[in-house]
Amino acid sequence: MFTLQPDSKKEVLRIGGGTLVLAAVMVAVFGVLAAFGVIAFDYTVPLAALAGSGVTVLNFTLMCLTMQKAVAVSQDAARVRGIIQLSYNGRMFMMAAWCVAAWWAPCFNFVAGALPLLFPRAVILFLQRTGRYPDGDPLSRQPAAEPEPDASEEK
Repeated sequence: MFTLQPDSKKEVLRIGGGTLVLAAVMVAVFGVLAAFGVIAFDYTVPLAALAGSGVTVLNFTLMCLTMQKAVAVSQDAARVRGIIQLSYNGRMFMMAAWCVAAWWAPCFNFVAGALPLLFPRAVILFLQRTGRYPDGDPLSRQPAAEPEPDASEEK
């Protein structure tokens, strides 16, 4: 069993914290909308927000563990792809199963349960815009090798 490396723990905590903040904001927005009579607000909203946030953080944690495992077996590209694809399929199934459960179980508000699945991307975008998270592909920040001069250009 893999344990999270320190950098992965840091990312999970940042994504988890951001997800919980956005879930609290979402519950507050539901409360305001309910105060104006637009929607109904009861215990199902915060319960679904908390459960959806838990599924989201679990998904991100499993993704981090998968990437660590893939890096550990990096000598075989086909095996790395297989590990990543299997994890992706399993995590997508987990999130789909959560959405089905949030839809069918009367103890959850579906919208409040499904929206947290989008929060990690919002957190990452916020961190990128504020300069606290790298933009784009982390491999692109490595210094590029100087291109070899082409013999045909020296005419």
